Amino acid sequence: MVSLSSVSGSGASLYLEIRQIELQGAHSDAIYQINGMVGDSCDEALIYVELGSSPRVEIVPICNEDGSGDTLDERIGSSELKRLIFEALAQIYFCLEPVPGHQVPDRVVGYADGGRLFRLPEADMPSFSVHRIAEDGPFWQAA
Repeated sequence: MVSLSSVSGSGASLYLEIRQIELQGAHSDAIYQINGMVGDSCDEALIYVELGSSPRVEIVPICNEDGSGDTLDERIGSSELKRLIFEALAQIYFCLEPVPGHQVPDRVVGYADGGRLFRLPEADMPSFSVHRIAEDGPFWQAA
């Protein structure tokens, strides 16, 4: 979980939970596709981010069952929330592991944020599983 450098309108700290990272292409043509959630413990939203030559982020608010409730991107502002997400992701290094028998792309198996190492769940594990600390082996690359 990555802490965003801001506090929401409810006074809670904003966080970004990365659930999946895929790498498309290699070197200067690389595109990181990131799925996860952003929230402040009161409201959460699903996110899809592409980091590459044309970075973009999509935010899908999660509302109450009856469709009511304050949404995170309404309280903070969609453009501000996107800016905070990009700012946080700019500080992260991704851990790449070569895929046996393939030249490119490598597989993203974890990330580092402020010295903390996180291993992403394997593809066959549920997306809600707990992140594990990364072990030695793969190499690190900034997006």
